[in-house]
Amino acid sequence: MKIDPARRWHRPDRHFFANGACQVLAFAFLKRYPDLEFRARWIKPEAGFSGNHIYVTDGINAFDYHGLTTEQRLLALAFRRGLRFFPAGTPRWWTCRPMF
Repeated sequence: MKIDPARRWHRPDRHFFANGACQVLAFAFLKRYPDLEFRARWIKPEAGFSGNHIYVTDGINAFDYHGLTTEQRLLALAFRRGLRFFPAGTPRWWTCRPMF
């Protein structure tokens, strides 16, 4: 997929925002809804790991390519998905940081 630009760019929006453009969706949300007081957060892998993700949250609710949910549910899903790549017992493989 990565070596074929036509296939890479011509895919459903959800796939696009789930695989490399989450920051675009997050900042579009912030620009569209500034009064909601959401902030961008970055799930950043520790050194030697992969899997960045950026979403927006007000500390309770969160939004990413899945839609609106609670931040607790979003992080639980991210952790469960991470376990597919980094088995239980792996030292902590990510941190969640404010973007600004």
